[in-house]
Amino acid sequence: MATLINFNVAARGDAFSQTRLASQIIGLIAAPQYSPLFEGRDADESYSDRRAICSAIIDWVDPDQDQALCDPTSTTAQQAAAEDSFYQLLKKPYKRKNAAFDSLEELHLVRGISDDFWSTFIDPDPDKPDKRIVTIWGQGAVNVNTANPQTLLAVVCQASNNLARMCLDANEAQKFIMAMTMLRSFMPGLPVFKNAQEFVSALQQTNQPAAATGAGAGAAAAPGLGGLGGGGSPIAMIMKAMQIEPIPIVSAAETAKMVTTESKVFSIYATGYVRSGKRETSVRVHAVVDFRGAPSPQQQLNDLVNRLTQAASGQAGQTQPPTANSAQNTGPLPPGATQDGILNALKPGPGGNVVYYRVD
Repeated sequence: MATLINFNVAARGDAFSQTRLASQIIGLIAAPQYSPLFEGRDADESYSDRRAICSAIIDWVDPDQDQALCDPTSTTAQQAAAEDSFYQLLKKPYKRKNAAFDSLEELHLVRGISDDFWSTFIDPDPDKPDKRIVTIWGQGAVNVNTANPQTLLAVVCQASNNLARMCLDANEAQKFIMAMTMLRSFMPGLPVFKNAQEFVSALQQTNQPAAATGAGAGAAAAPGLGGLGGGGSPIAMIMKAMQIEPIPIVSAAETAKMVTTESKVFSIYATGYVRSGKRETSVRVHAVVDFRGAPSPQQQLNDLVNRLTQAASGQAGQTQPPTANSAQNTGPLPPGATQDGILNALKPGPGGNVVYYRVD
């Protein structure tokens, strides 16, 4: 799910996460071809422009009572007003949640999320989940190696504060989407970028080498396509061939933080069919699996070997001295349960943790 824009990022409650999400939302919906979606009345007979909807999405999930400004282009401090009472004034009033979304369908409760908005930005094709641009699960950063072209366009608009031509001109936007689609067709299944810095350099169409630091350092040593950040990279070549201008990125360092080249959270879809005569019944299962912190199968095997070795040498079952954390968690436990057993049950396995599932 690192391929999509995560609306639940704002639930962290810090100003940085909210500002980043505001930039992503505005970058997603700012293009002029979408203006008709924000000019008419909502189903509740109110008007909701781009910033009103952006603020409504963030205010639904953030824990504070201040209204999100959704003005990523502002460079000065602004006073945030209190969240309005919009939902209490509806014919069937309800309260703003001020907590993370539990499902995508919950977005229907947010101000301005009409059916047209939903089909344009949330779920363009219900039969093809890979067409989605947003999610409520994930790690925040967008995986530029697997994100669909529309999501990458939103990232570009976010990085340029909507100053790139493709964020203002529908034809230029279509050229960029076509370029990204061509790139994926030329290199199916291959990682285009070894690290986030290469993605930034390719958008700028510069020849600056990517810094081998942090997560990028390990990726740089792995076999890849090489030179992807320079003028000879596939994306830079395609952009030049299609006469797409270099992206005026406001901050290369901040843009690199917004993207990644590795995914840790995945959506899995499965559909089962049962046929009886002329009738057919189908069941669809959607599961979200989080692999963050999950050990590799080799690590799991090593841990098992270590436990068996300790058991054989008589070390198993020895009482460990209590730690500060275990002392804080003492309390009545169910019959047969131990503190270590509960902690071990919460540890992620090689198969990750299932954080959501739905059966339709």
